[in-house]
Amino acid sequence: MNTVRVLDGYYEATGPHAVNRSRAEYVLNTAFGILARHAGHIALNPIRGVRLPLEDGQPIDYDKLRIGTGKHLALFTDRPLDASKTGLPLPRSAIRSGVGGIEAKGSELRTKLIITDRAPQLDPIAMIPIYTGVHEGAHTFGLGHCKDSSCIMQPTLVEAIARNILTIQDPFCKPCAEFLESGFDAKTARRLDGVIPLD
Repeated sequence: MNTVRVLDGYYEATGPHAVNRSRAEYVLNTAFGILARHAGHIALNPIRGVRLPLEDGQPIDYDKLRIGTGKHLALFTDRPLDASKTGLPLPRSAIRSGVGGIEAKGSELRTKLIITDRAPQLDPIAMIPIYTGVHEGAHTFGLGHCKDSSCIMQPTLVEAIARNILTIQDPFCKPCAEFLESGFDAKTARRLDGVIPLD
């Protein structure tokens, strides 16, 4: 099992992409609670509201996420994601629900996660953001996509699938759960760089 990962959580608090603080806390705490069952203890620092140093109409990707000084960051926002940065065959205008990435420099591992909440009125119990947080959060531990249709790491995010998977006892299939439980460090991240598709 991994050592403790200390995660700094933020939510966009001002401008047209502001989100509700209580919803942000609920989503981040729930998603990382589920992930921690396999990835080890995740200490989520108090979630803080921020205004991003971006124009209001500017999409975001994890390269643009510059908040605080923590090694592991998570942002909850209503801002659209820039799909062109994912390396996936998607149109530039595609709206994505999340992105998670890893960066290894020497022996240091850094992770960044963005969860979007584009239609909260259509998803009052935040099923899609929670699903997104677990899925993308697992990517920050080096876990790639899965072909198992009952695993949360499948690449197709559909609300009906999210609801089904999140209501079962364990949203990870056995191989994905075992990967998370095996531990993950910067050396592993370097070895996986360019091989494990992150989104």
